[in-house]
Amino acid sequence: MDACPECGYTYAALPRPALAPSIALSGAQHADRLRSPDLTARPSPDVWSPLEYACHVRDVLVVQRDRIVRTQAGDQPVFAPMDRERRVVEDAYNDQDPAQVARDVHAAAIALADLLDGLDDRG
Repeated sequence: MDACPECGYTYAALPRPALAPSIALSGAQHADRLRSPDLTARPSPDVWSPLEYACHVRDVLVVQRDRIVRTQAGDQPVFAPMDRERRVVEDAYNDQDPAQVARDVHAAAIALADLLDGLDDRG
């Protein structure tokens, strides 16, 4: 996938050296947003709440870091689907503590950024 069909984000938009700082900054920004009121309110039944989106961002950061580690460890890594819609319900995203989610988002962003900082262009 080269771009997100929902938000339009293009994965090749940032050069590789800019990824780690951008991810670290984004993690901090997401964490700051979790101090707002009404974090569990969904704007409509098919749109996640801000807290649900934050949990999703946290999980994406963790999953992507894991995928990079798997890629480095083996020649043919297997990546399980993220099951993002299932996670919202089964992991009770809207019942999670926003302060803990904020810490988790920030930590996951730093962990991924640190891993990316250690990579080079040699593949």
